[in-house]
Order: sequence, then structure tokens, then C-alpha cells
Amino acid sequence: MFLNRLTRLILLSSLIPASSCMTPDEAIATSDAHAADIVAEKQKGLFGESRPFDVKRPESRVHPSRLDPSTGLVSGAEVFPLSIRSVLDLAARNSREFQTERERLWRSALALASEQEDFTSHPFARFGTDTTDSPTGASTQGDTQIGVSQLLKRGGSLLLTAGGSFLRFAQGGGGSSGTFLGLSLSLPLLRGGGEDVALENLRQADRDAMYALRDFERFKQRFAVDVEIRFLRLLSSSNQVGNEERNLERLRMTRERNEALAEAQRMTVIQVDQARQTELDGQSRLLLARNRLQTSLDDFKEILGLPVDLVVAIDPRELATLEAQMARSIPVDESGAMRQGLRIRLDLQNVRDDLTDTIRKIKVAENALEPDLTLGLSGNVPSAPGSNFRPRFDGATYRGSVDVDLGLYRNVEAFRLKVAHLNRESALRAIEAFEDAVKSDIRLSLRNLEQARTSYAIQKNAVAVAERRVESVNEFILRGDEKTRDLLEAQSSLVRAENSLSDALVDYRSAFLSFYRDTGALVVRPEGLDHETSDELLLAP
Repeated sequence: MFLNRLTRLILLSSLIPASSCMTPDEAIATSDAHAADIVAEKQKGLFGESRPFDVKRPESRVHPSRLDPSTGLVSGAEVFPLSIRSVLDLAARNSREFQTERERLWRSALALASEQEDFTSHPFARFGTDTTDSPTGASTQGDTQIGVSQLLKRGGSLLLTAGGSFLRFAQGGGGSSGTFLGLSLSLPLLRGGGEDVALENLRQADRDAMYALRDFERFKQRFAVDVEIRFLRLLSSSNQVGNEERNLERLRMTRERNEALAEAQRMTVIQVDQARQTELDGQSRLLLARNRLQTSLDDFKEILGLPVDLVVAIDPRELATLEAQMARSIPVDESGAMRQGLRIRLDLQNVRDDLTDTIRKIKVAENALEPDLTLGLSGNVPSAPGSNFRPRFDGATYRGSVDVDLGLYRNVEAFRLKVAHLNRESALRAIEAFEDAVKSDIRLSLRNLEQARTSYAIQKNAVAVAERRVESVNEFILRGDEKTRDLLEAQSSLVRAENSLSDALVDYRSAFLSFYRDTGALVVRPEGLDHETSDELLLAP
């Protein structure tokens, strides 16, 4: 008999896990839904609208689609093209660093969701049974309790319960039962009381979620500039490889012509050897340029999250499209740029808001110095005689209590209050320092922009002069009026000028993008950088 009752209890217990209110998949989906709502809400506060955002990595990533799972190497010989228009979207889909920043924002949203849950009603249901078999008889005892608990926004907690218990004897049929309703309220009146204290963690989590969104958008600005500049430097390196190849071809032609002239006894062997030596130097320069390009390509693929053994193609002619942007001007002067930078820089907004947090925490620390005064209220309603689930309110009992702690020792709290005041002073200095840093960044970017514009004009003239010099020396050599060394020097000057021109063009674009990044006006969209909207931000009143 006892074993039968025990078996029934075990079978009943085995059904409990199956009745769990949430599966792991449902838990993940619920968490993502809460975080998505929070991110959308913060986006509306920052941009005036919600924007698409998902923490999941896109299924269209290049990295897994190109790898052979059996070897871990890229499968196929297809060349993957890279262009100025595609690298930003590619980076957003593939970059590991970009995904880390996505997850950081998502974690902040989940932290806020967790704090919000503390101030919602938490239902619960508990039950247990106990069976006993002894020489005097067998009995089964059970206890059931359901209810809801909640933290209060002004401090304290509330607990409502309903439950029942029973005791049954297997022999004789006797037993007893009881049902009750219960309420318990704990309310701090001084220390730990009031919304300023009770909601502090929730308010900080709410603000941290906004900080995280600003940090993510600021990261996108820095990341977009870094990716585009790195790609432009790749284009410049590829263009310089072409310059070195053309230079080597010119050196080869010079050496062959010198050898022909030497056979005709119109040139000395020394000049032929000079041409040969310079050609060998040209071969070495070309080899180094190609190696630098491949190393830079591998580094760039890692930044984009692409397999390093993926064969990619870049068209150095894309660099020429930047020349059309040289005529683009900055829509504001220095003072206007600094004024807008101080207004719209997202990281500066976070630093300023940190001051508000420190002031709020001073109030919390001051509250911790007060005495403890807690009001407690509770009530219990028993079941009516002969009924398990019908309450008997006329038999209810109520209890009220007041707990007081005068707080005679508050040294630790005093230390924390002093730290809170120091944090406020530190936050004030941080604002001053950050504002100066923003202004310094903008002034430097404007100087770099002007320097890059002038350097580009100088290098373009240098290429034209070097080209004329090579043509002139070639003509004089054919007449016998110049030496090979003059031609070799002219050709060396030409390839240096061509390489410097590529660098100058990239430097200008880098300075241009850095200016918009440093003012905080850079607008990053999936399809690329939106310069028109950036200009509107700089011109806003």
C-alpha cells in the first residue's frame, strides 16, 4: 500500500517539468522581443524614429558561405570583388567587431528589461506532498500555495498568497484540511524609501541603454571612416603597384636602348650598367609593392570578417572617382563646425549625461544616512469549517508592525557619500576636458583637410613636371646631349610623384571623412555614407 502511494507521488512529480511555463526557445524569443522593443524605443528618442536592428548575424555572410566545412579552406576559385560602394555593407554583415558592438547594445537592452521586470507582478505556484507509513497508521499530507509578489516603486514589497493544506489518514478515514488567503506589505518610510531610491537601478539601466545606443552609433561613424580609408589605401597601394610596373617597363626600355647604343659605340658601358642596376632596383621595388599590397589585403579581409584565403579583386581605377569630390566644400566655418560638434557629438552627450547620474546618486547616498523606519502590514484569512477553499473573513487576523533602526553607525555610508561628491566633481571636469577635445579634434581635422587639399595640388603639378622632364631628357639623349643618369633620375622622380599623388588623394578623402566624424555629423546608412544629410546636420540652427 505504501509503495503504491509512493509510486503515484513519483509519477505526479515527473509531470512537473513537462508543465514548465517556458521552453529554452521561448525564453530566447521572449528576451529578444523585450530587447527589440527597448532598442526601438531608444531609437525613437535619439532619431525620432525606429530603425531596423537585429542582434543576429545576417545569414548572407560571406565567411561561412565560402568555406569548405571539411577543410576549413575557401572552396572554389571565384574572385570576390570589392568596391567603395560595397565595403561598408559588407563590413556590417561580416565584421566580428561590428557584431560585438551589436551584442553590447543588446546586452544593455536586456539589462534594462531585467530591471523593469523587478517592478512587475511575479506570479508563483508551489505545492508539495508527504506520505508516511508507520505501525500506528499511514498518512498523506499536502500543501499548495499560489500568489503574486511585486516590488513597489516607492520602496518595499507586496505579497499576496492563496493556499491550502490537507492531512489524510489511510486507516479510519480521518483527517483535516485548511485554506487561507494572505497579504503582506513591507514599506520603508525613511532609509530606502521613495522613488528616488527604489527606482535608482531602473533609471540607471534606462539611461545606460540610451548610452549604449549612442555608443553604437558613434562606433558606426568611426568604423565606417576606418573601413573606407583602409580600402582607399588599398586602392592607392594597388595603383602604386601599377606605377611600379610602368616604371619597370620604362627602365627595361631604357636598358635595351642603352645596350643598342653601346653596340653602335654611341654610349659607354658605364651608362649601360647604370641602366641595368636601376632596372634591378625597379624589380625589387615592384616586388616590395606587391608584397605590401597582399599584406594590406589580408589585414583588410580580417577587418571585414572575410576568410583571409579568399581571393578578392579591387579596381585601382576607382581611386580616380575621388578626384570629382575634391571640389566638395565644407558647408561651415571653424566656429560653426565647433558649435555643431559640441551640440551633436553622441559621445559628448553621454559624458554630459553622466553628470546627471552622479547628482542623482548623491541623493541616494544621502538617503542611506537616514534611520531605518519600516512599516509592515499583513493579514491572514482562514478557510471556513468543512470547506477547503471557502475563506472565512470573520475569522481573519491582521497584524501591523513598525521596525526602527536609529542608524547609530553610518561610517561606510558616509564614505560612499563622499565618493559620490567626488564623482560629481570628476564628471564636471570630464565634460570640460571632452568639450576641449572635441574642439581640438575639429580644428585639427580642418587643418589636415586644408593641408591635404594643398598637398594634392602640389603632387599633381609634380607629376606633370616629372612627365615633361622624362620626355625632355629622352629627346636630349637621342641627340647625345644628356647622360643616362639624368634619365634614370627623371624616371625615379616620376614614379615617386605618381605614388605621392595617390597618397595625397587618399589623404584628402581621409581628412574629409575625419572632419565629419569629428563633428559627429557623419551619417552612415547601409548603402554608404550620406553626405547630404551630414551637411544638413552641420547647417542646422
